[in-house]
Parts: sequence; structure tokens; C-alpha cells
Amino acid sequence: MLLTCILKNLMYYLLTIIIPNTIALIAIKNKNLRMKIILWGNLALFIIVIFYSVITCPKPQPLQVEWAFYALKEEAIGSYGMHSLLGEGKPKFLGLEPKYGELKGIPEVYSGEQAQMRFKLNRKGYVYIFHFDTTFTEVRQLFPADEIQGSNPVQSDYWVEIPPGAKTWKFDETPGLEVFFCYVSLKKSDDIKKNIINIIDAARISSANKIAMLDSLQNQLLKLAPIHFISSGEYEHNLTGVSPSKVKTCIYQAQDKGSALLLQFVWHRP
Repeated sequence: MLLTCILKNLMYYLLTIIIPNTIALIAIKNKNLRMKIILWGNLALFIIVIFYSVITCPKPQPLQVEWAFYALKEEAIGSYGMHSLLGEGKPKFLGLEPKYGELKGIPEVYSGEQAQMRFKLNRKGYVYIFHFDTTFTEVRQLFPADEIQGSNPVQSDYWVEIPPGAKTWKFDETPGLEVFFCYVSLKKSDDIKKNIINIIDAARISSANKIAMLDSLQNQLLKLAPIHFISSGEYEHNLTGVSPSKVKTCIYQAQDKGSALLLQFVWHRP
């Protein structure tokens, strides 16, 4: 970013750099004096350009991801009702009460319902999405995936659908608690799945029960890539026969290291 600003300003100030050189070459007969003026004049102008570029160059925007996650319930043939699976939009698991052995406020979905998610970055970046199934034994990668158009790095201001277009996936007949992870970063990360699996295994080994395991899991995952909830909004989808016409979205911002991990619990009911 800074280098681009410097090059841009050098082009703007090219005429200013040429003028003293031309005057020195034409008007000054003393060769040593002429060379000194050219050298020091250009050096002074270059320093001015660098200083000006540093103080005026816009800072890069923090990485943000806009996220939509929703389920579709068939209400009639060819007609579906939509409900968001983002809960309150908080950037961590919702309603976790390890002291009381309860999980409250988590969005619900039922076996046979269909689902889809969308995301959009404000900057070019890398996205990795995983699903932790109800058996708590397998982490499945949803993105990048062979059946989804587009891959990493993801371009800015472009909605990516999972599955793509009007396709959806169905929740199977196995009820339980399902966890979805969305890791976004400015840098490529080949080890993120391995890191998540290691955190899950450590939480499982160190915890006495499922609630304690989930509490440990969420705390460790949030340390891996902290995230800040910015705001919620709406996105007008293009799904046929689905109401309402807009779906809830949430915008999250990565912290200083330019990476963030979104976590979402979903109750899968029979």
C-alpha cells in the first residue's frame, strides 16, 4: 500500500523533479556545481515525496467478513420458509452455561430441513469453513471444496454461496449439536484444519463432560483468532419460492493479526 502511494506521488511530482534538473543543465556552466544541484535537489524532493506519502497514505481496512447462515423448511410444494441460524450474531457460541450443564439460546434446525450459507469479504483473503458433526469425531471441510465454484484467495466484495446457486444441503436423521467454523485470514493457512482438530482433541481429553468440553473448545478456538462483531444487516437472496425475501447477515472484523474464527452452534432436532 505504501509503495503504491510512493510510486503514485513520484509520478505526480515528476514535473517538479525535472524542472531543477533542466535548469541546472542549461543555466549552470560549472560542472561540479551542476552535479551537486542535481544530486541534492533530487534527494530533497525524493525525501519530501516519501514523507508526504507516509503521512497521506490511507491505512488498509481491517479484514471483515459478512456472513449469512440459514435453514429452509418446506411449507408447501415448491414453497419454503427461511429462518436464520446466526442467533444473536455474537462471535462465539451462544448461551453456554457450563456451571449449570445447559445450552441456551442456540438456533435450532430439524432433520430434513435444508440449509445454505453465504459470505463476503471486504478485502482479498483466504476462507476455510469446517463442520464438526454431531458425533464429535469428524471435522469436515466445506470450503474450499471441489463442488463449489471459486476458491482461495477469495476476491473482495463478492458473495460466495455454499452450496453454490440455488443448491442446498439437507440435515440428516442424526440429531445433536453441530458446530460450524469459518476461519478468515489475509494469509494462506494450510494448517488451520490441523490446528482446529488438535484443539478439539485437547478439549475432549481434558473435559469431564460434553458441556465442559464445549466450554474449553470455544475458549481455545477464540484465542486462536479473536473476532469482533460489527453489526447485523440483511441480504436479498435469489432463492426461488423462499420467504422472506431477505436473510439476516452479520459483519465481523478480524483483530490485529488479520485473521478471525467465526463459531456457530446449531441444535439439530429430530
